[in-house]
Amino acid sequence: MKKIPVLIISTAGSEHLYDKVAADVSGIGPFEPIKIEGLLGQLIPSVACINLTRDLNSPNNKGTLGCFLAHVRAWEVIENSDCDFAVVLEDDVACTNMDLLVHSQLPHDADIVFCTPQTELKGSISEAHFENRELAFHRIANSIPQIDCATRAPGGYCYLLTPQGAGKLIRAVRDDLYFGHIDVRMFAYCIKESDLNSKNEPGNFSRALRNILNHTKRSNYLIGYSSLPSLARHQFRLSGRRTEQDNLGRSDLYPRTSDNRSVR
Repeated sequence: MKKIPVLIISTAGSEHLYDKVAADVSGIGPFEPIKIEGLLGQLIPSVACINLTRDLNSPNNKGTLGCFLAHVRAWEVIENSDCDFAVVLEDDVACTNMDLLVHSQLPHDADIVFCTPQTELKGSISEAHFENRELAFHRIANSIPQIDCATRAPGGYCYLLTPQGAGKLIRAVRDDLYFGHIDVRMFAYCIKESDLNSKNEPGNFSRALRNILNHTKRSNYLIGYSSLPSLARHQFRLSGRRTEQDNLGRSDLYPRTSDNRSVR
């Protein structure tokens, strides 16, 4: 059976985390761990942050930008591969149902599949999928109300990406630049404005998605799904290392602003 690439994003000093995740996936099935060297946000020059995001506040969020760029590096590897799809993981995850991926077929039109607990729709798996130990999939837009109520983000620490989807993402961020959180951006590229129309008051997540759609004009740019069940969960506080890099990289020359001023 052809091996499935598993790209594990890992920063310097986290070798023990990479080693554990790589060993875990290797013992589950026909997976090929590939290390993607993460970028420590504190090392990004402040002027580079502004040039890459057109956001004057970005030097206060270097961890967020470092995380974003590490994922772009993973996309480049996937785009240039001959795989059907690859798994992208961050090194601080615990794999939960990766074995189900071996026996499952992705939707034929999928560019990306989110595989986190935040996006899985509980109770929507059929008996047939359960008995056959297969993943079920649903359109990612269906997860918006759940994320609005429970959290502010879908999580970008575990997803499946096709070479076609990787190429589309690379071209999109090349033009739209590298502002914001990687998981919210990928999600926004998978939806359209009408997915956000609701009788209920929109939550923070919906508002973030609408802002991205208004800026990028990329409605339904990607075909996105979510898996049920999820394939991994975060072992630690969701943004702990990213926040640490924000703090370490913060420059007094660019103080945090209340209005998140932008030069876009």
